[in-house]
Amino acid sequence: MLRIPLLYAIVDAVFFPATPELVAFSLELAAGGCTLLQYRNKSGNARGMLEQARELKQQVGDSIRLIMNDRADMCLAADFAGVHVGQQDLSPESVRGIIGPDRWLGL
Repeated sequence: MLRIPLLYAIVDAVFFPATPELVAFSLELAAGGCTLLQYRNKSGNARGMLEQARELKQQVGDSIRLIMNDRADMCLAADFAGVHVGQQDLSPESVRGIIGPDRWLGL
């Protein structure tokens, strides 16, 4: 049975000047009961985004289910639990083909 998260937060990298601040805020969210966290980075380059996402994953471990915003490829590369895509992104069917049947897909 699917359990609805108590708190689904979105952490946008634009508000954090460096990865340590983003990770610290994410850990505070976890301590406050957040169980699902969407990592959003619309302005970063792919390398920086992946490095930040991997550090986030390493630091929060399994305490929070991590969702990547928009990028199915980054979801896989950072070993996130799922991806959220908007209406202007890849189709849900295409994303499902990339991330497979076991990861979450939000629309």
